Amino acid sequence: MKEIEGFLSLSFGIVKEIWVFLSLFFMPIPPAIEPSTTREGRYEITSSVGSETVNSFVPPCFPPRDEPIRLGELAREQERASIALGRLETATKILPERHLLQNVYIRKEALISSHIEGTQFSMHEVLQKEPTQELKKGKEFIRDWMEILNATEALEYGRKQLSNLPISGRLLCEIHQKLLVSSERGSFRRSQNWIGGSRPGNALYVPPLHSRIPDLLGELEQFINSTDNLPYLIKAGLLHAQFETIHPFLDGNGRVGRMLILLYLYSVGLLKEAVFYPSLYFKKNRTQYYDHLQKVREQGAWEPWLKFFLEGLAVTADDCCDTLLKVFDLFKDNDRKIDKSSGAQTLARIHNLLKKEPIIVRQEILKLGISSPTAKSAVDKLEKLGIITKRKDGREVNYIYTAYYDLLAKDTEPLPRDT
Repeated sequence: MKEIEGFLSLSFGIVKEIWVFLSLFFMPIPPAIEPSTTREGRYEITSSVGSETVNSFVPPCFPPRDEPIRLGELAREQERASIALGRLETATKILPERHLLQNVYIRKEALISSHIEGTQFSMHEVLQKEPTQELKKGKEFIRDWMEILNATEALEYGRKQLSNLPISGRLLCEIHQKLLVSSERGSFRRSQNWIGGSRPGNALYVPPLHSRIPDLLGELEQFINSTDNLPYLIKAGLLHAQFETIHPFLDGNGRVGRMLILLYLYSVGLLKEAVFYPSLYFKKNRTQYYDHLQKVREQGAWEPWLKFFLEGLAVTADDCCDTLLKVFDLFKDNDRKIDKSSGAQTLARIHNLLKKEPIIVRQEILKLGISSPTAKSAVDKLEKLGIITKRKDGREVNYIYTAYYDLLAKDTEPLPRDT
């Protein structure tokens, strides 16, 4: 069965590459079509391969002009999301170790975001320093695993760049370069892509022609960095949907688009620390997520999308806040246990390492300057205190901060393959 699945996957990839290659030679120059000032987009014939024509999407003007966003309909959802994010920020400030948690939370967001795209990794796998032997068997799996880990570097890079650069197409390309391991990384597409189906003719959605990307992204950049009367959370929802409509990269659009939500919230000061994973709500409601985005394109249904988006921010911020408070209590309880134990100083150093990395190996403890006999004695004590458990993976023994890991791993199960 696995061999058949692999053959079908390879065959589909070859067909897709041939289609993209041929479309470059049979692609006519489309007539100039001015964006509609109404909310509905439209399709244009942009290429043909054989007897089949390709109709790519032409978005209307952004943001909507003739029919501006009806903010009154969104007041309740906007208020709830604002309160939830404010509560999360307050909870973050009371946690002294918040700087230790950021890499772990970014990986959780990256993992959940990748689940939306169909990857099947667990939280345990992305917290490990090396891929398991089972993972090493397939190049595609290694690529996906690496891209989840790359998301930590990509988002941190984006956050640092915000102090020097506005959110722009250039910054998104640099983030894309750091995120992906494929050859198409770091640049906007120069051919047609599509979502769903085996070719553009039977796709669920065919994004705009690649020659339109510079103008569409220029419009998006101007919107992101403009001063207007739109609330920041409303703007975050608008820009995410528009980015997904443009779909400027051949691959990685969903992950970069969801990262864009976080970058925008950082840029306007609504988030200070990377302890928020907005993809969780989209993952749990993936069908509605895609349906809302498509209805924005075809029907201009911005208000229903924004209600969904704001509800997602509120629900997820509450979840993040509750988890942070539980982590705070857990750390305090275990600090007290360690203070009462012999060798407390060594145990505390290992405990602090575990706060940053809930799964560690012996070599990481030794890098703290702790001798091998002392390290063995310390992990035995931590295990007796109920703080860690040991798990053997191949030749390596992993030390797992059990209760902390369980809090982080909540809702990180992959989606069933048939969804």
